[in-house]
Amino acid sequence: MNSRANSTYRMLTTVASTIESNKALKAVTDLPALLNAHTDLTETNAEIAALMESTATPAGPSPESTVKRSLLTDAVESCAELAAAVHAYAVDNADPELAAKSNYSESSLGSGTESEIIAKCTKVVSLATEVAAELGDHGYAAADVTAVRKTVEAFGKSCPKPRQGVATRSSANKEIAKLIRKGQRIVTSRIDKLALQLRKSAPALYSEYKTARKVLNQPGGESPTPELSVTPEVKKAA
Repeated sequence: MNSRANSTYRMLTTVASTIESNKALKAVTDLPALLNAHTDLTETNAEIAALMESTATPAGPSPESTVKRSLLTDAVESCAELAAAVHAYAVDNADPELAAKSNYSESSLGSGTESEIIAKCTKVVSLATEVAAELGDHGYAAADVTAVRKTVEAFGKSCPKPRQGVATRSSANKEIAKLIRKGQRIVTSRIDKLALQLRKSAPALYSEYKTARKVLNQPGGESPTPELSVTPEVKKAA
């Protein structure tokens, strides 16, 4: 959510809070339509807050990230050991091409993006699979190679597709923007109009409400909303 939308959301919540704290005033209870509009605004604000929370970055490591790190460690360590065995086999059998392809250290396997790590580990497993029947003297049976492959696959499944998180946040942000516009309509088309009646019946509340209606910009300045009066559209129609 950009700074302007965030400022507007703060205005919506401040307006709702101002009315909430004055709901018992007779000037307010005499306006059921104002209370109904306040209820709709409060519900809209709650929807916005829920979406913002769903896309927020957790303050600490999530259980999912802890599991993924463990799977990453297992995949890299097991592939490093397997690569070392394949490399030794290649050297023993005078196969320089295989020796070069399987010459991975643990640090080189574990460096790079998640997709790059998966690609390197998958390559190690593929090289080992080709000579699996001949790795007995080097500590690996075919079943052991299969076990390493499953370890790599488990790590791969724990990694979201590159745009998965982006798409989720984009969808949430679009919905947030839609709800903010809805909240603005509730305020400008309903609450602003009814609040005019508070100028005489509850002047202190009306003054507090006008303050709440200011849309705060970046720190160091503020941009007030138009005075609570007849909207330009209504003036044209008059």
